[in-house]
Amino acid sequence: MGEGAKGKDLPNLYEYKLERLFSYEPLPHEQAYRGVIGIPRVLNMYENYPFWFTFFTELGFRVELSPFSSREIFDLGSETIPSESICYPAKLVHGHVAWLVKQGIKLIFYPCITFEKKEQPEADNQFNCPIVISYPEVVCSNMDMIRENNVTFLTPFLPYEHKRRLTKRLYEELEFLGISRQEVKKAVDA
Repeated sequence: MGEGAKGKDLPNLYEYKLERLFSYEPLPHEQAYRGVIGIPRVLNMYENYPFWFTFFTELGFRVELSPFSSREIFDLGSETIPSESICYPAKLVHGHVAWLVKQGIKLIFYPCITFEKKEQPEADNQFNCPIVISYPEVVCSNMDMIRENNVTFLTPFLPYEHKRRLTKRLYEELEFLGISRQEVKKAVDA
């Protein structure tokens, strides 16, 4: 088994996917007329990062992404993990958010997403894991550093699978930043 592949240079699809997901160049500070928005590189934000990067860049934000997970990242947030029994990927979220806060980022976006886009028509549903759905709320409730550093931590529940409703909800959530409905629609379309 597998002998036919000997000597052939096969592409590393994991490497390709990682590069493809995270190779976006953020706006230079001088072009980011709306400032900086932080996005933790965690859970569902991994797969959906291309959408969120494009969305916020279109709106004039410089998107700051937390680094790849490491022991150092885990250690940054380990004291704020409320449960030993939660999965390791969820535990890592605390470190990623702590890293963003320590960079002085005052606006962090980490939405609650119940349903993903339906990728296979024959699938019964497209529910996210319950931890993925609500973990932004857990982080917000258990990381005092967010409040102590006056960080605006946006954790809206969003209908990611439904473009029209997603556009409406994003407008409702971002209106306080002076972002118009038309700007949100254009950014979602992009």
